[in-house]
Amino acid sequence: MSPLIGADTITAWETRHGRLNAGDIVLFRTGWDTLPAGQEGDGYLRDVLAHKSPAWPAPSVDVVELLLGRGVRCVGIDAPSIGAAHDPIPAHVTGLREAMVFIECLTALDRLRPAGVVLLPPRQGGGWHRSSGPGRRTGSPEHDPVRVRGRR
Repeated sequence: MSPLIGADTITAWETRHGRLNAGDIVLFRTGWDTLPAGQEGDGYLRDVLAHKSPAWPAPSVDVVELLLGRGVRCVGIDAPSIGAAHDPIPAHVTGLREAMVFIECLTALDRLRPAGVVLLPPRQGGGWHRSSGPGRRTGSPEHDPVRVRGRR
């Protein structure tokens, strides 16, 4: 089962850095990206799905609803999915119902500062690919990133 990231995580971050606003992009740094991926990286995804190892942390439905209430429409995570390994659908459906965009499998979020990061989704097939695809984030290195300010 995935440990759920609760609303207290968001409110604690807001206490330190200020309230999230409409247009902000939230990135969850769980540390999951430090697990090896690829053929040697069964712990990243395969072992979790086979119930051989603990699952990645994921935002609860309450967190997705809180972020939607703040006007956040883009959320990223360094884990394989925004949804919990044991039940991925509720968080996804809650966000997608309000046109929230999810970015998964991010890496090196520990090198970013709390705000001021830019996300660069590539154009695919003559338009923006809205359901999945690669992306790149850039920003000045620091630590403890959660929020990205700016327009999407």
